[in-house]
Amino acid sequence: MTEFIGGKTYNNSEIYIPTDDTCLHNFPIIPIATLYNYFEKKSDSCCHDTQCPSPVGDYCSTNHIVLNVNSLEEKEFFNLFYQNASKYFCVNKALVSNSNILFLDQYYVSNNSEINHFSLYNEVLKCFEENYNISVNNINPSSLISLQKEVYKTQSLASICGTQISLSWDQVINSLISNGYVEYSSKNNCAPIIFQVNCRFFSCAMNVYLNITFQYKVYISGFSLKNKCIIPPSSCDSSTTTCDSSTTCDDSSSCSGDCESSSCTSESITSSCTSSSGSSTSSGCISSSDCSCDN
Repeated sequence: MTEFIGGKTYNNSEIYIPTDDTCLHNFPIIPIATLYNYFEKKSDSCCHDTQCPSPVGDYCSTNHIVLNVNSLEEKEFFNLFYQNASKYFCVNKALVSNSNILFLDQYYVSNNSEINHFSLYNEVLKCFEENYNISVNNINPSSLISLQKEVYKTQSLASICGTQISLSWDQVINSLISNGYVEYSSKNNCAPIIFQVNCRFFSCAMNVYLNITFQYKVYISGFSLKNKCIIPPSSCDSSTTTCDSSTTCDDSSSCSGDCESSSCTSESITSSCTSSSGSSTSSGCISSSDCSCDN
């Protein structure tokens, strides 16, 4: 997970709370894409007069919200993000209203363990208050109107048009295998993986940054988890119990059981884009007809 200097991080406690008796994470976690709502150094962007940061630069005082996990069938996941024949990451614009990628349909667990309904508008205002120590009541009404216009353009992951850094599906599988998270298995087995799609939102109206992480739990067929989780003796009837590292899938490649309490790894993948992995970086959407950005 990217380190942010300053700002606050709101995590999904189901995934990120470490304990002494269990593995740190229930599933392997891999970031597969980062989407920006602006193009770097684009001449006609609203932030051209200001100094637009580099997508790989530091994000100081950036609030980071990790949304609750959405469980998806493998076919639905591919239809949302890898529907093209070349299997490059591209959010399916035909599914712009799909609840799994709509901002207004997401929830997250705050630091006080309360479940919050995500609102991009409210979170940007929260960032503004925390960064500038100015009450929302003192914001110029014209700025609030401009913020509403910005949020209206960013209602779904499929409506974001800007710089994109992403992994192809071949690169995702290579990363999972090379890092020792999964291994090839029979077609009837599947491995539970949490895929993360990050959205870096910059508000020109409020001059603040917000990082939102969407999470998708998917059972990928033909693989099994390589590592096994050892349950402590105090938690089991026997002295030592080893959990199964795979789940049996039915003929439709949907898993017949949830291995949430039995399969896990000791750490998550922290870097999704390195020069050695050959991750794709583009200044805009992928050069596919389905990925073109509408002005």
